[in-house]
Amino acid sequence: MPIMLIVDGEILTENVAMHLWISRAFPDAGLLPSEPWEQAQAVSILAWCASGIHPFLSRINLPVKVCDMDETSDSVVRLASETLNECFAIANDLLSRQRIPYSAGCIGVAVKAHELALEYAGVRETFGAALSSRQAIQWMLVDNEIDIQQARWATLEAASHVDRGEPFRKQAAMAKLIASEGASRVVDRCIQIHGGYGVTKDFPFERWYREMRIRRIGEGPSEVQRHIIARDILGQSLR
Repeated sequence: MPIMLIVDGEILTENVAMHLWISRAFPDAGLLPSEPWEQAQAVSILAWCASGIHPFLSRINLPVKVCDMDETSDSVVRLASETLNECFAIANDLLSRQRIPYSAGCIGVAVKAHELALEYAGVRETFGAALSSRQAIQWMLVDNEIDIQQARWATLEAASHVDRGEPFRKQAAMAKLIASEGASRVVDRCIQIHGGYGVTKDFPFERWYREMRIRRIGEGPSEVQRHIIARDILGQSLR
């Protein structure tokens, strides 16, 4: 049903989406979850609706099969403006932190795909020679290695900033951007190396290809990450 968000008695947004699917949907109509970080998730979902950027709708079949989603049946959510501001602050910090393990997940897929491609290139022969002897294949494997190492270093750098208690918003955005886009390229090259086998369900590449595509959107799309990085290096507030 349509969602209505009321802040300090004023309707902020209404009729913005039907059958929203969100992580940890509200347990009772009109009530926010009790935990602050869950409130942040809930309010951030409603804010995205207010800005016209709708979360996944129930008719969309998610390509990533590890999401824990519930359908919300709330029609009205009321809260004070102070709570809204606090929730946004928690949501921003939580989202930045989540980008680091999210990046690591992308790297894990890229590493395994690269390992399978290395093994296949060594045993698959064409015209009397292994694929690994072909310069075109060698360059694909080299590019894979570069993308994986760049993503690993960026992710470790972001994690080290968090461990030291230093600002990490830019580093987390860079890690997410590099890892998600790099892993997509790695999986794409691995499919190319495997040829027709790469798109069959006998190998995991076709599923990884779909999952890496959505990972360029989850936790903030690549465009948002570039916006965050630009705002940081330019030292100004960009809208």
